[in-house]
Amino acid sequence: MSWPPQRIATPRLYLRPLLPYDAEPLFSGLCADAEVTRYLGWRTHSMLAQTRELISYETHRWTRGAAWTWVLCQAEGSEQGNALGLIQLLPQSEFCLRLGFLLRRASWGQGLMQEAATPLIEQALARPGVYRIEAHCDVDNAASARVLEKLGMQLEGRLQRVILHPNIAASPRDAWLYARTREVAT
Repeated sequence: MSWPPQRIATPRLYLRPLLPYDAEPLFSGLCADAEVTRYLGWRTHSMLAQTRELISYETHRWTRGAAWTWVLCQAEGSEQGNALGLIQLLPQSEFCLRLGFLLRRASWGQGLMQEAATPLIEQALARPGVYRIEAHCDVDNAASARVLEKLGMQLEGRLQRVILHPNIAASPRDAWLYARTREVAT
């Protein structure tokens, strides 16, 4: 299995790397929506150029192996203009990756993020040397906490003043730490 996978298919979705033509659908459906970006580490976009810069930044990080961001697209439909959300894995150490995600508001509550994240987590944990997938979740973000629990991630504790969400506050906020680990025979 090559890493990172360029494409992951599920019954309702496929995941693929970001492309320049994703800017407009991502801007209108995700990046410019204050509710969608509420718990993110970057400010809600007010201009399409900001979303283009985000795509360029994430594409560069993919190339360097610093982070991998996939676009969630509907399985049926054209490849272009079909962005429902984003999901990302960021290396934290040689054995740990951090999961992050966002989904357009019209797609909330349909189980799409769980469907997208499950094969990604399973493939990541199957890689030699990867033993842990973790996620930080703002203590007020109950919806994302539910997604993480449905992914089989365990709540490990509350981290104080660990995550910055500039759309909510200027200072770091508390977050829940969730993780899923690979079982190792001893």
